[in-house]
Amino acid sequence: MSVDLQPGARKMPSWLLIVVGAIFAVLGAIGLWGAFDVSLNGVPATGKIVEHHTASARSMTVYAQVDVALPGGRALRTEVEDTFGRASWVDGETVSLVCAKLRSGAPHCEFDSALDGSLLPLVFSVIGLGAMWWSLRGRFVTKTA
Repeated sequence: MSVDLQPGARKMPSWLLIVVGAIFAVLGAIGLWGAFDVSLNGVPATGKIVEHHTASARSMTVYAQVDVALPGGRALRTEVEDTFGRASWVDGETVSLVCAKLRSGAPHCEFDSALDGSLLPLVFSVIGLGAMWWSLRGRFVTKTA
């Protein structure tokens, strides 16, 4: 009996990649569902930027305190995150938003960008499904010499 592994090298269990891939795929699917929910049930609104700041020197993410004018005359102040820094954030100017969960008493507003809401969950889903495919592909393919 011969062993192909080098001394001290460990082989990763085959099921571990499937589990990690499934976790990524499920988290991505949950994020995509949230993005679709906001897209389908969200209400367009405008917000006046009160103040904004970037997350760190190496990040494009912008956090802003925004006064949102909701349909029906209600107003609220909320924090909005622009993950990719796509909006022009200037204090005192307005920005387009999409607000959801208005009837719940805890409305949630996001920067009106499909890229911000769906890109990262889509990447997570692709990574997870790719990892699961990579792990399972050898099990179902017959090897020919």
